[in-house]
Amino acid sequence: MSEADANSKAEGIYGSELLTRLSSKEWKERLSAVDEIYDKIVNKQAIDETGEITIIILSERLKDSNFQVLAKTFEICGQCILKASRPSESAADKFVSPIVEKLHDVKMKKPGSVALCDVIEGIGSKPVLDRAFAIAKDHKNPKVFEETLIWVSEVIQQFGPQNLQMKSCVDFAKSGVANSNPKVRSAAIQM
Repeated sequence: MSEADANSKAEGIYGSELLTRLSSKEWKERLSAVDEIYDKIVNKQAIDETGEITIIILSERLKDSNFQVLAKTFEICGQCILKASRPSESAADKFVSPIVEKLHDVKMKKPGSVALCDVIEGIGSKPVLDRAFAIAKDHKNPKVFEETLIWVSEVIQQFGPQNLQMKSCVDFAKSGVANSNPKVRSAAIQM
């Protein structure tokens, strides 16, 4: 679905006033708009096309400067994938990268981890872990690599090794052990 189609359908779902507040320069207005979207998404048992539309319109908010808006956006995106009747890998791919890049932020670690785990439950571990590994390995900030290693070890404990692609996890850990940063090496060894 194109961004233009998603925006026109979002007006019908959420209303133009909410979408205007979502783009506001005032963080409190953005937060109230995201809260309203969250309430609508969380109260639904199953999400159809609405989830993909929501992810597309919120993809602009994934670089928000306010941590409250960003945390709620992560939660919404995770719930959209988790509750979707047919979860879309392409929709999930729009927000996996920004979440992985924010795992090193203390305020974003928990909501980011929860959202990524929701995505794993919705579409499976392989696409999420492959994307996370690619981002973390090539990221300039070693803290992103370190926190991704820590997150992957939590995922292994939560979902069990039988539900994950262990070969790619082992390869990722090997690249962490070979890293020059001692904290990254330590996290890779613990993984």
